[in-house]
Amino acid sequence: MISRSLLFASLFPWDHHNESALGHHHLIAAYCFAWGLQLAYLGYVGLKWRALIKAERQTPSR
Repeated sequence: MISRSLLFASLFPWDHHNESALGHHHLIAAYCFAWGLQLAYLGYVGLKWRALIKAERQTPSR
């Protein structure tokens, strides 16, 4: 059976030149922050797109 740490090993980048535990935690934090920022931007764009579609439907067409 594959251990859980091997299952998630490819999700977290690892710099072998920076082997300290604190450095690894900072690397994971930066990686998660970057993903969170991208997902937040995707949500923002989705909400703006939905508002634009809704506004187009509400304007009377001639």
